Amino acid sequence: MTDMKLIQELFDSCGRELVLEPMAYKGPLLIDRPCSVIGNGAVIVCGDSESVRIEAVQTELKNIRIERTSSAVGMPPVLHCLEDTRLNGVILRGDMICGNKLTSVSQYPDRIDLGLIPANSRNTVRISLNIAEDSVIENTISGVSVFPEKLIVGENEITVNVEPLRDEVTVFGSLIFKCGAGVGKEVCFSAAASKFCAECSETAALHFPKNAEATFDNTEQRSVDTAPAEVIPPQTSHEKFQLFRRGQRMALGGEVKSVKLQLVADNIEKPMDIDGYAFLLHENGKTLIDEDMIFWGNTSSPEKSVQIAGEGQSAHFAVDLGNVPQEIKKIAFCWSIYGDNAEECFIHVKSPKLRIVADDTNTYIFPMDGLMREKIIVAAEIYRYGDSWKIGCIGSGYHSGLKRLCEDYGVDIED
Repeated sequence: MTDMKLIQELFDSCGRELVLEPMAYKGPLLIDRPCSVIGNGAVIVCGDSESVRIEAVQTELKNIRIERTSSAVGMPPVLHCLEDTRLNGVILRGDMICGNKLTSVSQYPDRIDLGLIPANSRNTVRISLNIAEDSVIENTISGVSVFPEKLIVGENEITVNVEPLRDEVTVFGSLIFKCGAGVGKEVCFSAAASKFCAECSETAALHFPKNAEATFDNTEQRSVDTAPAEVIPPQTSHEKFQLFRRGQRMALGGEVKSVKLQLVADNIEKPMDIDGYAFLLHENGKTLIDEDMIFWGNTSSPEKSVQIAGEGQSAHFAVDLGNVPQEIKKIAFCWSIYGDNAEECFIHVKSPKLRIVADDTNTYIFPMDGLMREKIIVAAEIYRYGDSWKIGCIGSGYHSGLKRLCEDYGVDIED
């Protein structure tokens, strides 16, 4: 297992063209000679004071994402380029300076949430958005239409239509707001259908990046059953870690003996109780005994292979892989927002991430951006693969609550 590749080292050793694999690379990057950087969907991750800086003419960036570890407003631009730099399919999480012109993608929301909408009916919502420059919306979400696609400077009213959805179905996807010359911002979109919802709200909830100078005091609740922030403070560069993406799987290898997992976040926008759950699953994908569910009421499996360790901000799940019984084929790690209030959901958890530490030496970060109306998330799974273990990043869930999750894993709980 290795740390994220340094993009600067790859650039320094290439010729006139740098073709990247679709994976994450560690910034910063200084391009001081003509070059084409072909991303193929790759991500360059920059710390708070880092950036991609282009100081050479005849340079091209194509099909690449440039992101900061923090999404707060007020951070320095993440991309500096010249007026003649060719930008094509560049997605930013942060602002850009092209020549002397500032292009701020902070004018667009991080998320657009329609909330609960009536099931089995077509729903229409209107969004008012004030923008600083002409833009185009690229929509690839099936069953959702957006009009108009072209926006002009000033106040715009956008109409969003969602085709009928069955009860308890969530539509989730991304809208790309393209501004400037070949750059844009990915905006997460969601709506959750419910038979208990009588009518659709006329307006959508827009969630913009948080101001870097704003503070939030929720330290008392940041344990394993909320979102501990001690080990990964918000707005930190994270010098040595590997970035995971949804759907990514990685072999832990026979040399890895222990794994720690922790849910962290930049901010929780409203007081909520978020409880962690680990399910020890057998061949049929179910638990067999009550002790197969690890949570605040049962903090350790009988043989202590999976435990809730630490206290307060340092609390986490600790897994002793060598001690897991042979009949356990998979361990699912989940977090649930307590209560039946549909408005208390993961849309209020800012920049949630799963922190994974293998043998106290290798650190991995799995950003779970885009969560919306979910009350439950399945963050990751550790599962047997031959004689060793693999870990898979899931980052998705349900908006119907803990009872549904437990039923899926074979646990009966009282209403």
